[in-house]
Amino acid sequence: MYQEHTCFKLSCSEDSKVWRYIDFTKYVSMLEESTLWFSRADCLIDPFDSEVPNSVIAKMKRGWEQALAQARSVEMPEEIKKAWIQQIEGSRDFMRDMRLRYAVNCWHQNDHESAAMWKLYLKSDEGIAVVSTPRKLIESVRNAPFLMFAGSVEYVDFDNYPFFNNSFSPVMRKRKSFEHEHELRIVAVKEKDGAWSPEAFEGNGVSIKVNVPQLIEAIYVSPTAQAWVARLVEQVARRFNLACDIRRSSLAERPLW
Repeated sequence: MYQEHTCFKLSCSEDSKVWRYIDFTKYVSMLEESTLWFSRADCLIDPFDSEVPNSVIAKMKRGWEQALAQARSVEMPEEIKKAWIQQIEGSRDFMRDMRLRYAVNCWHQNDHESAAMWKLYLKSDEGIAVVSTPRKLIESVRNAPFLMFAGSVEYVDFDNYPFFNNSFSPVMRKRKSFEHEHELRIVAVKEKDGAWSPEAFEGNGVSIKVNVPQLIEAIYVSPTAQAWVARLVEQVARRFNLACDIRRSSLAERPLW
């Protein structure tokens, strides 16, 4: 179930290009299973992905410690005191474990392929870039068994972290050091009775069913891939009835001299 969310905004048009750079095995798995993989936020490379700065964490911890000290020192019936302490500790644990509740799928926003992204996200020469659009991504997850949100990541100064008043803002913010990613992010959270559930995702994330042929606009083969890789990518695409363009990366071109 896709929902609009006020803190999630696109920095590009819904019909602009977005890219996902993956190796060949992930390409085949995506087609075989008709799924997109959503990583649990705490399993992403950046330890501060979907997290708040240490300065904010320290401030919250001081607040919880002060509240606990007050709760333990005030004279009141023991049952009420116990419930008060449990509420404070529950709030602390809830915020600490927030990243367990987000599952994210990430794309690079750009009108053109990126040499930097090829180098960053491919561990071998047998890689591809899947091209889609924000509109198609949003449509592909509308029937997912989760609450789904989409938007462009905001890159912020963690030493001057902007105010936030809801639990969804951190998942759409990253440190400015990652600004080169130009990331479009699809976020899944668990749902109960049409509302957000605080239940965490198990394992490293979740696969979500999508209509892959409708999702993919084009496929680019890695500029360092050998010719047989390009042929294999085309063969696999035909097997799964993909009608999209398949082309070799323009970065593989050489001067005609």
